Amino acid sequence: MDNILELINIYSVYYKQHLKKDANILDNLNNDNDTNMMLELLYEEIHELKINLNNDKYICMYDLHNLEFDKSVIDKIQHNKIYIVECNQHKYLTFNIVIALQYLLTQNWKDDKWFLHQVKTY
Repeated sequence: MDNILELINIYSVYYKQHLKKDANILDNLNNDNDTNMMLELLYEEIHELKINLNNDKYICMYDLHNLEFDKSVIDKIQHNKIYIVECNQHKYLTFNIVIALQYLLTQNWKDDKWFLHQVKTY
């Protein structure tokens, strides 16, 4: 359970930085049927990840500093989002924000400087 809360905390920081909104995950939740943009975007990513769990190329993180990185893998994945996560001199590409958040969980994300960028979206 601690990892889920940490993941949500990291996502909240990303959301505030990315969308320049001072929001929290519980905003505008007054009853069981309510939702908000922050929750909807996270749900979308979780749903996409669930659909693609058997696709090794989708659930991987690709090291952008590795000279053997095959850029054609981007074209092989039929997905409309690409994220770049940077932390501690490392830069990775992934197709799902949850994968990037899980990586940041393994880092000292509270103290280290990190960036998460959505670089492709349709």
